[in-house]
Amino acid sequence: MMRRSIAVASFAAIALAGCSQPEQDASNGADDFANRVGTGQQGSTTVSSPAMPTDAAVGGPPANADVKILEDVGYIGGVDLGQRDGTCAFNAEGMDKLMASGPAERTMGGKAVVRIGGTLYRLDGGPGGFAAVQSGTTFRGEGITVKVEPNGKGQANLTVTDKAGQTKTLSGDWNC
Repeated sequence: MMRRSIAVASFAAIALAGCSQPEQDASNGADDFANRVGTGQQGSTTVSSPAMPTDAAVGGPPANADVKILEDVGYIGGVDLGQRDGTCAFNAEGMDKLMASGPAERTMGGKAVVRIGGTLYRLDGGPGGFAAVQSGTTFRGEGITVKVEPNGKGQANLTVTDKAGQTKTLSGDWNC
């Protein structure tokens, strides 16, 4: 348990150190972010996610799930996002719709996590490391593709494509 607490605290510290955007309001503060990535410290922020611990599902979403409807990612402390040089979050509609990270090594791909139908799903990005995650990349999983396209000043478009090729695009904040 102590080992997990240290690992989660390390993730939070790395994630917070990787953020370069100024705090925009209280809902995007350091305490809120720490609660979402699972430091184990629950403050006054309400986290609308399943009880801890959790991990990303293996395989794709159920056949009846609409992958274009991304829910608030919530707590991701138990999700293995691999080596991390930094972390980014896409926020739209007042919710974090995607959390992504990447290693410093540019030959390696980043990882992302989304929540669909109440379940977290981990997605894989192509090579480019954290630099690719930060500047925009495509993440893929079984039955879903998510493309992040930053358009400057902390904004981005996120396009979700299902296995039938249908898409939904959201505009929001891209905080790294």
